[in-house]
Amino acid sequence: MNNEFPMIFPEDPEESDATLEKDGIIRLGTPLAKMLDFNKEDFDPTSYLWKKDDVIILSLITVTKPNTGTLSRLLSSIWNNNYKIQVPCPFHHMKQILIKKGFKQLDEEIWEK
Repeated sequence: MNNEFPMIFPEDPEESDATLEKDGIIRLGTPLAKMLDFNKEDFDPTSYLWKKDDVIILSLITVTKPNTGTLSRLLSSIWNNNYKIQVPCPFHHMKQILIKKGFKQLDEEIWEK
């Protein structure tokens, strides 16, 4: 298992949220989240992304209105901002979406495009 991306919340969100220059968690409502169309209207409040260099990791996302193009808009926005996308350990339904979107399986756990 890849422990490079810890699944914990930082103690002080103001100092540890990711920015264009800094890696870390991307919470709903932060400037980087807004730039990526990762917004409070479309995603459950527990959702978050992770930034590592030029990669955005879909750590935990739950759309509030499935089958409305929300995930497609998020993916397009991330790619349009010149990031790669990685999805660790996707569920079966998510794997089907990733295959349709042209993602490749890097190893047992990680899919990327």
